[in-house]
Amino acid sequence: MNRETIAQMPRGSFLINTSRGGVVDVLAVLDSITSGHPGGSGIGVLETEPPSAERPLLQAWPDPAHPAHDRLILNPHSAFYSEEGLMEMRIKGSENCRRALLGQPVRNLVNGAM
Repeated sequence: MNRETIAQMPRGSFLINTSRGGVVDVLAVLDSITSGHPGGSGIGVLETEPPSAERPLLQAWPDPAHPAHDRLILNPHSAFYSEEGLMEMRIKGSENCRRALLGQPVRNLVNGAM
C-alpha cells in the first residue's frame, strides 16, 4: 500500500496491516492520516523491528496534538506472546506433525500440498 493505493480507499475507511512491514508504506499512512484520509490505521508489523524512536510514525503516534494520536494503533508484531499462546502453538504444531506422520489430514493447511 503506497500513497496512490491509499488515496483510492473510500473516505473514512481504515487500513490494517498484520502481514509484513514492507507491504505498507507507513510514511504514506502517516501523511494520509494527517490529511484526513483514511479514517485511521492499525499497524501490527513494521518493516524494521524494533523500530527506531526517531521514526516519524513513532514520534507522531504518542503525541496528543498529532492527528495520528487518536487514529492510529501501533502494535508490536510479537503482541501474540503469552505463556498460554506459546503452549498452544507447541501443542497444535506437534499434533499436526503427528497427523502428517500417520497419514491423516493436517489442520490449517494453506497450500494443499499434503
